[in-house]
Amino acid sequence: MTTSFVLDALNQAICQRCPTGGGLIHHSDRDSQYLSIRYTERLADAGIDTSVGSVGNSYDNALTESIIGLFKTEVINLLEPWRSMAQVEWETLQWVSWYNNERLHSAIRHRPPPEVEEAFYEQMNTLEKAAQVLNKKASRKPRAVQISYPSHPFGSENEQEGRSIQGRGRHAGERIQAQDAQTVFG
Repeated sequence: MTTSFVLDALNQAICQRCPTGGGLIHHSDRDSQYLSIRYTERLADAGIDTSVGSVGNSYDNALTESIIGLFKTEVINLLEPWRSMAQVEWETLQWVSWYNNERLHSAIRHRPPPEVEEAFYEQMNTLEKAAQVLNKKASRKPRAVQISYPSHPFGSENEQEGRSIQGRGRHAGERIQAQDAQTVFG
């Protein structure tokens, strides 16, 4: 692979996802194209932190190798013989689109990743609106209110996990979950 090839893929990902707010980490192995000046400068320009695997660490590429094996099983070996490189490229695009947008993932309760991501951000917005409403109402009475966020985008089985927003209001000391916040906004 060349630096130009991986730089094109990086630019496509940045344009498609438009990362903002920092906190995004790009992990790669120590291949020269990922350590090139142009590539690392592009990551820095996009506000993406770099993480390079350690030499001799076999776990660095385990997830990638697993996905490549899945792709080879489901596409390359299943649909051969291939008539042209264009056919391979088209089927690869189709599979990647399905994998990223439509597949049902067992770790997120057999839902497609975009649905879970959308629900996570919707819940975050609802909770922040509830915190604002409660804080406005609470400006008269100085008691604490906590709104709990799930610890990760796929939800939390344990309500005690996650981070909280402190506020003031008439519901002193209560933990308000997403379903409570939705009753505030209907």
